[in-house]
This record gives sequence, structure tokens and C-alpha cells, in this order.
Amino acid sequence: MRKIRLLIFACIFLTTPHLLRAQPADDQVQVPLSLNDFLSGVTMGNLEFIANSFNLSIAEAELKAARVFADPEVAVEYANNEDWSLQMGQSLSAAVSYPFSLGNKRGAAIGVAQTRMELEQYLLEAWLQDLKAEASLAYYACLRDLQTYKLEEDTYLRMQELARADSLRFITGEIPEIDALRTRLEAHARLYELKRFRSDLDNSLLNLSRLQGRLPGDTLFVPTGDFPVLSGPLIVSELTRRAIEQRAYLNAAIKSGELSERQLRLLKAERAPEFSLEASYSHNSIVMNDIAPAPEHRSYAAGLVIPLKFSNFNKGEITAATLAAEQSELIRQDVENLIITEVTQAYNVYAVIDRQIENYSRDLIESAERILEGRTFLYKRGETSLIDVLEAQRTYNETKMQYYQIMYDYAAAITELRRAQAIE
Repeated sequence: MRKIRLLIFACIFLTTPHLLRAQPADDQVQVPLSLNDFLSGVTMGNLEFIANSFNLSIAEAELKAARVFADPEVAVEYANNEDWSLQMGQSLSAAVSYPFSLGNKRGAAIGVAQTRMELEQYLLEAWLQDLKAEASLAYYACLRDLQTYKLEEDTYLRMQELARADSLRFITGEIPEIDALRTRLEAHARLYELKRFRSDLDNSLLNLSRLQGRLPGDTLFVPTGDFPVLSGPLIVSELTRRAIEQRAYLNAAIKSGELSERQLRLLKAERAPEFSLEASYSHNSIVMNDIAPAPEHRSYAAGLVIPLKFSNFNKGEITAATLAAEQSELIRQDVENLIITEVTQAYNVYAVIDRQIENYSRDLIESAERILEGRTFLYKRGETSLIDVLEAQRTYNETKMQYYQIMYDYAAAITELRRAQAIE
């Protein structure tokens, strides 16, 4: 009876591999994706970036509209001085007028539109710099999740192999039933962990598609690169100088101050004296009235129209524009200080993680792996317990996961340091 029960247990265990199998292979096509190709796809396909690029196109259209000259005015008038009743005649007149501004309002408007377009260029460049930095962080996070998943998959396959071996050892009577059941339960537990890590990996892979403006579909982009490594010492003063020269946010702040000054200039131009030149021509028909007859005649006229700008006595707009220009200069100084602070902070974080990596040698991983292999070998020979194998496996996994995490932290620190310097 015991032999029959043992055979039934072995048959059930060995013929139900789906209980110990990882997630089924996806029907999606996996496309290897390097970091450079990924960033290129983000630049070309990110929907939010494309939407923001419309601001630059709008500014270019506004610049084109600002180049238009003022329109002349034409007036045509017909008059009938009771010609049909009193025979006082008729008249037809036409006049042309054109406005002039002594403040060069058109030139000031072009300057404002030109500066606004340049500001949008810097803002778009700054937005792209941030987008590439965030995309790089997402790529490295996906790379970390992929390696972590492979580690967990290897752990599950190792436990599955031990479970199958223990089932055979149980059939042959080498180990008790409780040991075989425990190995099987450990394999099931690793399967659950494997599915959880797979879920995290799938979400990271979907994020890569989203950043490229792609919907989830049959194609799955899988990172193939490695974590970056910087060589050579870094000098904070050099990093700061480069950031001051290259950060688009600082250029945008400078251009914003210039825009405030040009808007003040435009406001003063709009308040400058204006006038309109007018010229008119009139044709009057013959007057047949007996009391006041008049021959057919033509008349010409020229004139000057000067508006009385009493509203210029109100200096509120000028004061507000002047204060806005002063405010822009303070904002520029604050942005410059912020950039210097960001560079210093990013360097400090990088320096700490760089020292951690120096202390974290691959020898630790190799040692943990040798311990695991040795414990597994001894367990298969019956010279150690399953607890020793599980403890060695836990130590090995924690060591490798710590390594993957610190490499991600190192890549993130490099990315933030490059972001602070506007280096792609």
C-alpha cells in the first residue's frame, strides 16, 4: 500500500509541471532596445513633447503676424443735397488715411514676438532635457527590474529542480515524505515571487512604450544596455561652469528678462505720439437752384489727425512693466543659484554612491554563489539540510539584488549629474 501511495504521489507531481512552471511565454514580439535608440524614440514619438513643440510653432506664427504693416483706411462718401427737390446738386468724395507712430510700434512688436519665440525655443529645449533624463531613469529602472526578474527566475528553476529530484528520492525511499513536500512548497513560493517580479517588469516595459508614444501591442521593447560608468575624477567648479553655460532653464530665464524689457519698450511705443495723414478728393455736380446756382467743381483736401492721449497720464502700466523687468532679473539670479545648488547636490550624491560601489566588489557575489552551489551539492548528497540551502539562496539573492539596486542608484546619480549640466 505504501508503495502504491508513493507511485501515485510521484505521478501527480511529475505530470503536473504547470504548477511549477513560470508564467507562459508571451505572444508579444520582443525587440532589443539600446539606450540611444530609446532616447531617439522618445524624442520622435513622445506625445507630450510633440504637444509642447506646438508652442514654438505658435510663437513663430505670431512673429510672422507682427511683421505686418498697419493698414491704410479708405473712405467713400456720396451726398445728395436735395438735388431732386431743390436742385442743390450731388457730390461724391473719397479719402485715404494712414496712421504713423513716433514710437516705432511695429518694430517693438516684432522685438517682443522674436524674443517670445526664442524663449519658447529654450523652454522646449529645457523640457526635452528633463524628458530625456526621466526617460533614462525609466530605462535604467527597467534594466534593474529585468535583471531582478532573471535572478528570481533562476532561483525558481533551481528550486524546481530540487523539488523534482526530491520527489524521485522520496520514491526510492532516500528521504521522508515531509522533506519532499517541503521542497515542493518552497518551489511554489518561488513561483509566486516570480510572478510578482514579472508584474513589476511588465509595468516597467509598458512605461518604455508609453514614453515613446506607443500603445501596448504586439511589440515589447526590452532594454539591452548596461548601467553607465564614469571614469576619471570630477571637479565641482568645472561641472558648475558647464551647467551655467548649457542649462536651457538659465537661458530661458535670461530670455524671459529680455522679454520683459521688450514688452516695456512696446508699451512705451504704444503710448508714444501718433498721427494719421489724410488726403481726400471730392466731385460736386452742378447746382441748378435759382437762388444759389453753382457750377460743377472738384475739391482736394489734405489733413493731419492727432489723437489726444489723455490716458498716458495714467502710469500704472509703465510701473507694472518696469517692476516685471526687475522681477525677471531676480528670477534669473535665483535660477542661476538653483543650478549651482543642483550641480553640487547631484555631485554629492554621486560621490557617496561611487564610494559605495568601490566597497561593493563582485567578489561578494561570487562568494555567495560558491556558497550556494556548495550547499546545493551537499544537499543533493544528503549531507546538509534544506534550511542551509534556503539560507544560502537567500544570501545570494539579497547580495545580487543589492548590487542591482546600487548600480541603478549609481546610474540615477550619473543621470541627475548630467541633467544638472544639460548633458544628454
